[in-house]
Amino acid sequence: LKRQERTSEMAAFEEIDESVEQAIDQVEEVVAMALEHGVKQPQLREMAAEFFVGVSGSEKGRRRLCAQGVLKLMVQWTADEVDSVAVNAYDTLVNLSADGLEERLQEMIALKGIDRVVFETLRSKSGSSPSSPPPSKVNRSALMLLANLTTSKEGAGECLESSSVDPAMVGLRVRVRLVEPFLAALAPMNGDDDDQWEHAASVLCNLSQLQDGRDLIRRRSTQILPRLLAQLKGSSAIRRRGAAGALRNCCYETQDHDWLLFEVGIVGHLLLPLAGPEELTEAERDGMEATVLAAIDAQGSNKEREADVETRRCLLTALQLLCVSKVSRQVLRSKRAYPIIRNMDLAESDETNKEIVVHIVNFLVRDEEDGDNEDILGEGSHRELPPSSDGTGSDDLPQGAGNEAQRQADRAEILSKTRDVLDADAGTEMNSVD
Repeated sequence: LKRQERTSEMAAFEEIDESVEQAIDQVEEVVAMALEHGVKQPQLREMAAEFFVGVSGSEKGRRRLCAQGVLKLMVQWTADEVDSVAVNAYDTLVNLSADGLEERLQEMIALKGIDRVVFETLRSKSGSSPSSPPPSKVNRSALMLLANLTTSKEGAGECLESSSVDPAMVGLRVRVRLVEPFLAALAPMNGDDDDQWEHAASVLCNLSQLQDGRDLIRRRSTQILPRLLAQLKGSSAIRRRGAAGALRNCCYETQDHDWLLFEVGIVGHLLLPLAGPEELTEAERDGMEATVLAAIDAQGSNKEREADVETRRCLLTALQLLCVSKVSRQVLRSKRAYPIIRNMDLAESDETNKEIVVHIVNFLVRDEEDGDNEDILGEGSHRELPPSSDGTGSDDLPQGAGNEAQRQADRAEILSKTRDVLDADAGTEMNSVD
């Protein structure tokens, strides 16, 4: 941009006090100035957008911005030709949506076209075609906003275009403009801040709270779910957490368990991030997937367990969901899920995760065929599980053939708990900008 001559309006803008309280008091003045002179003065828009994102850092500031109609103005500025204006406009919207206040989210979702604006940004700023410039920070900020908006079911439905009269359109733009570029973009090795696509994982997790979202991810023809598994090994914690949450929600579709277990091979992908540096005996290694063993052996004592507690919880919950059928439990036992989960439990500090482990082991040690769980798990291995948070130890877990009524009750408990996950938790924390 060519440097423009200073105007009286710009000079007046620069005189605004930088203290938070006084800045909030001057929101009305800045909005009026931006509306009157901003169209013809890019530098004034830059300064105003920077001012708005600063004020949006406090709840009082956010209330004042909303009261002055800044929402609509920021939606307009997301398409600004000056990237810094667009980034700050998006970041202001991110902060305005970060509180998770239902009324504010509803107001933002009700702004017709806000989802179209985001997807147009993803199209024009994605760098997904050879002729496109590299992804800009606008792309990252747009995805942060979409991740916040889709935490609500209404926002997720708008994003998926669930109300479309043409079923073929449901989820189409999400797949073309978000999922495919996200899966194709490699996470950079020099830090998450340079990953312009990582928040797409959060969006996918949020969309999977709806049936349309899970159907999109599970569709066999697009192979989204199998390709999503690779994100569990990425360098970005946001990618890993979002992917794990989406996979967890898809595991709720019990009719897909055979596909997930025998065609997709999901068990090894869920277990590997939970494995740590602990040595395994030959009996414990026997039956483990070759890819899991190879990764454990290659890293040896340097093998690091997934560091993010929420990601571990999603992985464990997915395994818990896979315990609802006899066949899937047999697969988990045969692939030696128990030693990895046991070792993880010994190192786990989160009580909620430890509780999920006890539920999983409860099923894995159950002998449904009057047979040899001892042989399947490794001799005496179930006794090594430490006491759970409520004092229940491994010796208290059911042994021998359990009665059918108890099995059905346990299965119903797992399904009801995971249904709560889908209904109550889109799976990601709200984004905000400092």
